[in-house]
Amino acid sequence: MNVTTAMKFLLILVFCLSINNISSAQWDCRSKLPANLKPILANSPLTWGIEGTFGQGRLSDRDISNIMIFGALDYSKVNHQLYFENGWKYWRNADTLGTHDKSRFGPRELFYRYNRESGSLVAGLQSMTFGDYLLVNERAIGINLDQKLGAFDISMNAASVLDNYSRYGTFCSVKYLYDIIPGRSYPFQGESVGETNFGGIVLTWSPSKKKKAKAAEESSTSIDEDEFEEFDEFEESDEFEETDEFDEFEDTSEFDEFTETDEFDEFEAVDEFAPLEEKTKKKWLKKAGLIFYEEFGSEIDKSKYYFGALAELSLLWEIKFESEMLYQRIDKEQALIYFLRTQNEHVWNFGSRTSWSAAYYGKYDIDDNAAIGLSFSNLFIGEVVRLDAMDMPLYQVAIKHNLPPIKTHFKLQVTGQLDDHKINEIDLAIGKTFMRKYKLTGIFSRIESDILDEAKYMARLELRAIF
Repeated sequence: MNVTTAMKFLLILVFCLSINNISSAQWDCRSKLPANLKPILANSPLTWGIEGTFGQGRLSDRDISNIMIFGALDYSKVNHQLYFENGWKYWRNADTLGTHDKSRFGPRELFYRYNRESGSLVAGLQSMTFGDYLLVNERAIGINLDQKLGAFDISMNAASVLDNYSRYGTFCSVKYLYDIIPGRSYPFQGESVGETNFGGIVLTWSPSKKKKAKAAEESSTSIDEDEFEEFDEFEESDEFEETDEFDEFEDTSEFDEFTETDEFDEFEAVDEFAPLEEKTKKKWLKKAGLIFYEEFGSEIDKSKYYFGALAELSLLWEIKFESEMLYQRIDKEQALIYFLRTQNEHVWNFGSRTSWSAAYYGKYDIDDNAAIGLSFSNLFIGEVVRLDAMDMPLYQVAIKHNLPPIKTHFKLQVTGQLDDHKINEIDLAIGKTFMRKYKLTGIFSRIESDILDEAKYMARLELRAIF
């Protein structure tokens, strides 16, 4: 079956499935496991769940397939949580040179969390982000502390990254499926604790937080939200904000072009009929922060330090603007790294929703030809090429449309590298959740680069199921 025929088949299949109206739409993260844990016994604090993923596709000159099966156990009581997730991954890549396959079994998450109203402490093997937009999106063994002090948030992380567990290490499947750019290098991850590590602190100030907290205390309204509602993606908790290797166009929970964690809630639409003095209270500055970050270890040959700041603004027409600037302090590799992104959404009268985003990842060399030294950012820009910090400067534009009546979404993304190999990718994803336990996603991509003889095409169909 050639690529054109495969794409037509997948489009027809997804369209037919979208006629079914007993489904539930989700955001970009296709994993449903954490949201579907069930008690082992009635009213038991111990819950469990199993999720399977089955993918089949064609990438220009090769057939690609993968299987993932994950099981989870969660014990949550009062302020304490123990979470364990173990899994098995299998991938197969068959081309004219032969068939290559590999399987892997091991834990994906194993952590203890202490929660309280003013913050949380998480220790163990966990998916970590850093409270900014660029630095970390990694699975690592370490400690994550988040403390709220009024309008201030303090996020501190210290962890060791191991190849066996990291997002793009030996347990990753798509790296082997999508390896089409010859000679690409990836950051090194250590084999044991202490070889490759990171740590740092992010201090953020959100001026509207005190006002929100006071309003919440005064409100007597309680909303019981169904976890399968079309808009529940804005309510996912950080602990399960899994940005798995198979997300449609994954950037990470922190770097996703339409971040899942209340990214649009902070815009607080103003009533056009409200008194003028009430309208003027809306603040354009939503968040500002300071950053310190370091990478260190016996297998990191140069000391790496990063100092910077971030800001989040609410512009006209409720457009959200995010920015970050970092100074990279590495011997003979000094540079400025910066990130700019705008995004917005529109909810139509008939209930559908359109979201868009445009982002730019750039750098300015202080030392000639300075290389970006970030090792654990895992931006994952592009479904196939998965551009990262080392590939900067980069751009990314995406638009997504949700159709709640048929519980289906469509997403189009264009990403590209401006220098070096000038890698560019166009991605289209069509996804549908049906029967409340299954999600089918068709992904179609076109990739071109100066290093490739011709454009590459990919068509892939993935089914996720909860058991």
